[in-house]
Order: sequence, then C-alpha cells, then structure tokens
Amino acid sequence: MTCATDSDPDGRYLDLRLSCLEQDIVIGYRVDVPSAIRPYLTNLRDKSAVMIPRIVIEAKYADVNSHTVMTYSEIAGRLKGVYQGLYYYLLIRGGGKTPGTLERHGRMFDRMYHLEHTRNIGGRSTLARYEEGDWPSLMRKGCIRRGRKQLLKDIRQDLVTPRVWTGDQPR
Repeated sequence: MTCATDSDPDGRYLDLRLSCLEQDIVIGYRVDVPSAIRPYLTNLRDKSAVMIPRIVIEAKYADVNSHTVMTYSEIAGRLKGVYQGLYYYLLIRGGGKTPGTLERHGRMFDRMYHLEHTRNIGGRSTLARYEEGDWPSLMRKGCIRRGRKQLLKDIRQDLVTPRVWTGDQPR
C-alpha cells in the first residue's frame, strides 16, 4: 500500500490517497479495512479488505536485463521495509544472466529462480513467446519441473519458518 498526499497551491488542505501496488503472485492474508479509511483507497474495486503479503513473486518470462533486476530489487527492498516478515522472490523462466550478475543486481530479493539459461541475440531472448496453453509442454522440461518443485518447497518453508529464530519460541 502506498500513500500520497496533495494540497492546493497555498497548502491549505491535504488530500490523502491510498493505493495498492500490483505484483505478479502474492501469498498472504486478507484483513478488513476500517470503514473510515475506505474512501481514501483509490485503485481497489473491493475496498472492504486488503491483502497483507507474506511472499511476493515477481515473475518474468525472458529478456530480463540488469536494469529490470535492479528496479525490482529496489521495489522489493521498499516493500520489505513496510511489511514485516515479507519474502520477495524473483522468478525468471529463461535468460542469459549469470548467477553472479543476478546476485549483484538483485540483492534485495530473498530468493531468485533462474529456471533455464538461454542465449540472447542483440539483447533479445531466443525463447519463443509464451502462448496460452504452453504450460504442459514447458513442464516436460526437466529444468522447469525442478525449478517449480524448488519454488514450492521454498514457499512452504518460508511460510512456516520465522525470519528471526529465538530459543524462547514455543515448540
């Protein structure tokens, strides 16, 4: 959720606007929005509840460049500063970035998944565009299947494992 304010040129009034960002995949829980705040929500159809994210997954099919990774890493850092305990993942189907480059440019991601190393020619991926219905054929590729399995395992683990472990936690 982001907050913006606006005032007239003389600064006499303040107009509060609350807005929600859109992410590709969000796992979290819904909370009721107090009726006094609902009029200030600007881009939601249903203003009665909002999602508090636990895990956000930014998904990219291909053609991921360093600028894209750095931009989404910055967004991840900002959102993690707002939502305590948020895990932010980057999921890339295919591309030519090395693990070292992804690590350097994506420092605010908790986890990054680069499912398939592919070549880029002239800055463009050699992967065919995704078409509706391609998922079953993609899942036949071992690297995609293994990546999906690891992603699901990590999601389950991150949802139950506290970010800060202490010996005082009940067993």
